[in-house]
Amino acid sequence: MGLTLAVCCIGLLELLGASLVFSESQIAYRVTIVGIEDRKLLADAESLLDSVTLRRERPPATQGLLRQRVERDVPRLMNLLKSAGHFGAQVTTTIDRKAEPVEVTFKVESGPAYRLKSLEIQTATESRERPPELPGAKELGFALGEPVRAGTLVEGDAKLLSLLRSRGFPFPEITERRVVVDHDDRSVAVTIVVAPGPEARFGPTTIHGLDSVERDLVEGKIPWRQGDRYNGDLVAKLQRRLSETGLFSVVQITPAPAPEEGGELPVTVTVTEGKQRTVSAGVGYRTDEGLGTTASWEHRNLFHWAERLTFTATLSDIVKALEATLRKPTLGREDRRLVVSLRLAEEYPDAYSSRSVASTARLEQDIARGMTVGAGVAFKLSEVGQRGEDENFASLSFPLSFGWDASNDLLNPTRGGRLVVQLAPYQDIITTDLRFLKAYASTTHYLEVTSAPSFVLASRAAAGTITGASRLSIPADERFYAGGGGSIRGYPYQSVGPLVDDKPVGGRSVAELSLEARLRVTEQFGLVAFLDGGTAFAEGLLQSGEQFRWGTGAGLRYFTPIGPFRLDVGFPLNRRSGVDDSLQFYVSLGQAF
Repeated sequence: MGLTLAVCCIGLLELLGASLVFSESQIAYRVTIVGIEDRKLLADAESLLDSVTLRRERPPATQGLLRQRVERDVPRLMNLLKSAGHFGAQVTTTIDRKAEPVEVTFKVESGPAYRLKSLEIQTATESRERPPELPGAKELGFALGEPVRAGTLVEGDAKLLSLLRSRGFPFPEITERRVVVDHDDRSVAVTIVVAPGPEARFGPTTIHGLDSVERDLVEGKIPWRQGDRYNGDLVAKLQRRLSETGLFSVVQITPAPAPEEGGELPVTVTVTEGKQRTVSAGVGYRTDEGLGTTASWEHRNLFHWAERLTFTATLSDIVKALEATLRKPTLGREDRRLVVSLRLAEEYPDAYSSRSVASTARLEQDIARGMTVGAGVAFKLSEVGQRGEDENFASLSFPLSFGWDASNDLLNPTRGGRLVVQLAPYQDIITTDLRFLKAYASTTHYLEVTSAPSFVLASRAAAGTITGASRLSIPADERFYAGGGGSIRGYPYQSVGPLVDDKPVGGRSVAELSLEARLRVTEQFGLVAFLDGGTAFAEGLLQSGEQFRWGTGAGLRYFTPIGPFRLDVGFPLNRRSGVDDSLQFYVSLGQAF
């Protein structure tokens, strides 16, 4: 009787999920999921199932507890499969207790993903003078006939609400979503019911939290006028504009909970001013350039209108420089800036020696999202030496530029690309017959092949040319060079191109190509393999017979909040005796391009 009661109690505790252990033994087991071909879906399943995530840290004490864990995971896996469009999926499980360790198998028959047959958007019944303009399926990111995924439905809801906010309805709500599954033709019909809420216009804007920043600066960044139709995109635009000033640690933009009588919706802007002065420093090492350090000091609100004054000092084996830059934003309009700089430098690379003072003033204007054009005037007074001969120059130039940044991150992009085009005519004041035109362009592209783990293919192409003057009459520090950590890794700095007595002398043109495969192994560490190629040409592009030289290698990335820390090792594939070493090291912050 007593033994029978004890056995019954143990069975009851197991059914309740309790763990009654009379010894330290635990069930060791492994898990196999078969039938899921999609690698991302398989990774999601492995991170979702307790049978996988708790296998090492909390192994079950009994076979019964293992069976309960597996059975609890079946509906989780079914829901995951349905979220990926596999509404007809089936999951069976087996536990092989004779295996060592115990073998747990989830067998998945996912079947084909069900496809979207129709999408209808309806408004909840309510009286209004003007019904909202409802978007179509394509505008929400849906395509009829494509597999239905839960993530796409959620994103569609968010886009629908965002579009209604941009069309004058600040408080829309999804009241119902009906998903009808037809197993006969493996299709899904979706109906979304939305309550748009009251229509509104922008009311008065109130600003709180300003101390040293001028109120007119914030008011000048407001992209709407009182009485304009409410637009949530403009609220986000103001948020972005204020954050980009670097003046505020907190920016909150809060519309009132309901429109006032007359339909106007007041908006409150609350900011917290951040620290306006910053000191920073960096260090890097390259085999060909040696140890280099950079230190800077910045004031981000010099005259209370978000003016930025930056002093930067650079010290390395080949460069000693001090630069001051003043940026004046919102010059006459929100998207226009004035940038004035002064640079004193001494440079002693193998190619030349240079002592210079240069000043630049330029206007920059945004012409579209991510697109900027610039124009200015620059003056440079320099003493340049090469191969034992020194020359003095006083050059006046008028630089023009175009930049387009469509990448998704400044320091570690994984998608999109960038384009830079620069053009500058030069006129020397000392040697009045010396004038030339310098042009340069570079483009980069980033393709994310997989997101988990992150695998990115990055490419870069650049070309430049100088016309209007002979190569030797152009100042040596204005000619084009190739080779080094920011150019063709594996070769010494500026060494790829025309040489005299194994010393680089620069050229009138340059061409470079780079390809990187970037794999982020963990949140902190990544691996890179690269191939770089190019050369500087004595004359025009591909005209002087200079050989394209290629370098390859690998690198390690350690990801930090301020960008990836980079360690690269480059090897020259076209090594020149007496010029190139067998390898080069590069240590710095940020991706190579």
